[in-house]
Amino acid sequence: MPNLPLTNASRIINRERLPTDQRQYEAYLTGCGIPAHALAPWRRAWNRVQSTTPTTPPAPEEHPFAPLAQHLISQRRARAAQAP
Repeated sequence: MPNLPLTNASRIINRERLPTDQRQYEAYLTGCGIPAHALAPWRRAWNRVQSTTPTTPPAPEEHPFAPLAQHLISQRRARAAQAP
């Protein structure tokens, strides 16, 4: 199994980047303690994800939770303004 550079592992862990290919994905899984004999279901999951068409998330203002998020932000700002 190939080694995964620490920089790449860190970016994957911190959700800055996804594995770029199956080799990197399997190296990451191995680093997470998944033994080689248990990789088959993970490979199937990789193949399912790779075979789907990516979707674009809605713009922040169109997201269904945007009004709630704006409300919570407003409440937080109001509390911060009232704090001594």
